Amino acid sequence: ELVDFPDSSLPTHFDARLKWPQCPSISRIPNQGGCGSCYAVAAAGVASDRACIKSNGTFRASLSEEDILGCCAVCGNCYGGDPLKALVYWVNEGVVTGGRDGCRPYSFDLSCGVPCSPATFFGAEKNRICIRRCQDIYYQNNYENDKHYASLAYSMYPRTMTVSSDGSLRAQVPTIIGHLNKTSDTPMTLTQIRNILKKEISLFGPTTMAFPVSEEFLHYSSGIFQPYPLEDFDKRIVYWHVVRLIGWGQAEDGSHYWTAINSFGEHWGDSGRKSEVISNIGTRESQ
Repeated sequence: ELVDFPDSSLPTHFDARLKWPQCPSISRIPNQGGCGSCYAVAAAGVASDRACIKSNGTFRASLSEEDILGCCAVCGNCYGGDPLKALVYWVNEGVVTGGRDGCRPYSFDLSCGVPCSPATFFGAEKNRICIRRCQDIYYQNNYENDKHYASLAYSMYPRTMTVSSDGSLRAQVPTIIGHLNKTSDTPMTLTQIRNILKKEISLFGPTTMAFPVSEEFLHYSSGIFQPYPLEDFDKRIVYWHVVRLIGWGQAEDGSHYWTAINSFGEHWGDSGRKSEVISNIGTRESQ
């Protein structure tokens, strides 16, 4: 479908919430709280969205970021992690339902700030454990029977990654760009890559994206976010962060932006949403 999708058919603006209104997970604003679990939160969100889209709205549950965070040994921890490994875990091991009423709800402190300081991550990491049972009030299923699986995880760019906790097993993940550009030795342009990502979102649903965060991002309130000043931005990076891309648009000056769902809760920014100018965050970490 990506191959047969001409660039000329891409709209100037797109919002996954409007295309798939039968999937409430796309609009949900998560809160990672006092754990640096953005990678797990974003991956679980993408998994929930795509499971709903694939089922045409019959699957409407939230998949559990807690399950990924606690039980995927190679995905990461409360200091950060890899969303692609979380999606590979969804394929190989399955992920149970989350949310307040699901099998494994999110258990980390949500009252430590907007957003919470990285100083809180140490205490959260000490309490991060894998629990392979559902909470007591969840009577619909047991842990193993509650697992949901994907058939494939893939990335925009070629990735070879460790998939075992001892580092002995490595796997190469299928890539969109590798598939579409396999007969050419010429690297794709930023515009080509951006259009591929747009097609991926508009056909199949939200994706994850990682980007470097500077101090001003933490205080974003509304509108199109743009780091300021651009000079010496690398010196102001606080950490890398993962969000869920749900669409894109074009500003009045013609600049492109992505619309994303962040994981700092509904009291941060524009009710948890944000927009980013493409020239400042790129597309290299989309999965």
